[in-house]
Amino acid sequence: ARLYFFSRSFLPPYLESNIFFFFRKRRHRLKPMDDATPTRPPLSSTLTENQLNLAEILVENNRTDLRERIRKFTDDKAQVEFFDQVKRRYLPLRQHQEDLPAYIRKGGQRTVKSYIEIVEQLLAENPYDGFSPPTPVADLQYFTFKTKLRAHLNSLRGQLSYANESVVIEHVYKVMAVYHKLLLHEVVQRDDKGQSSHLLELRGNIHFNYRRDTYGRDKERTAPITIRLPVSYPQRRPHVWINCPDHAAIVVEQLNVAPNGLVSIPYLVNWAEDKSDLVTLVSHLRVDFCSQNPIFPIDLGIQLSFEQTKLVKILIDYGQMHLFAGIAGLPKERIPTFFNQVIQRYPRSSSSHVDLAHHIRTTKGALEQYVNIVANLLGVPPKKKGKEDVANLDFI
Repeated sequence: ARLYFFSRSFLPPYLESNIFFFFRKRRHRLKPMDDATPTRPPLSSTLTENQLNLAEILVENNRTDLRERIRKFTDDKAQVEFFDQVKRRYLPLRQHQEDLPAYIRKGGQRTVKSYIEIVEQLLAENPYDGFSPPTPVADLQYFTFKTKLRAHLNSLRGQLSYANESVVIEHVYKVMAVYHKLLLHEVVQRDDKGQSSHLLELRGNIHFNYRRDTYGRDKERTAPITIRLPVSYPQRRPHVWINCPDHAAIVVEQLNVAPNGLVSIPYLVNWAEDKSDLVTLVSHLRVDFCSQNPIFPIDLGIQLSFEQTKLVKILIDYGQMHLFAGIAGLPKERIPTFFNQVIQRYPRSSSSHVDLAHHIRTTKGALEQYVNIVANLLGVPPKKKGKEDVANLDFI
């Protein structure tokens, strides 16, 4: 106001009009000092500063509806687990893990849009707070399947080794009724004392959407899994592992899957007898595998024999990725000759009946010998991978 009256008294008319126009155009941007910003209901007090900043990004981009859905989780722990899962989606960007909100903001609209899409997808498939997977279409075929499944499970009563047999059967029935592609198997497991236990095992493919392609479409993937219920289930958590096909391998440095295929996700680590079940477990597996595809196909650009594929897989399973990359970098026409040279140099290869890959995996010192042969042929140094050279792949 003082500048305005000053301009009226001392400035020429054309400057006076310009100053008046300047203040009038910016008057709507000035807020009274006593105009307080509307307060939002707080999120869980257990959230870290980074997690709170991730929620704030939603508000900054006019998506308070997403923040509100997260805030309404009935369990504060569910909010922490939700943002942990958001962070898992950025695993390839390990250098940005410590300050993920800063990375998202710095990337501009592209990274913000990607982040909001991740939050939307996780809320749509949210297993952390009251999520129920979609029930298959209740047609005659599905009704017949459920009837036969119930009858088969009832016929197993009294034959299984579970103390809580009724709970086991009910959990198996519910998960197979929803994920009916899972197949039920009866297995006999012997302990160290030679005593046998009759247990149940679920095997099959679970489907999940692995990130988005260049056109913004989700890429559907499958993971072949086995879920074995231990004799003390549900007090003890189930054993879950990947049934890796012969033409594929476990992704190196997997967050959720060990090199031998054993699966460990937060839901299994925090297994609770009174709260956890198999339906929610499979839902969590689908969501966790979205952050990292657990397996990848072994592809060197040519058709490999079954034995050659198994030899390549050994290098991947034991973390010798620099040797795998060296083989992949060879001219395609030279790869078969390369494997023939490996077989010729290996001492036991003279016996035609020997399964070379099996011999390498199960014989002490054989893995180091095999790695040295491959490294020498490629002209690169071998990479040491711990002190153990034989993996216990039959970990169950």
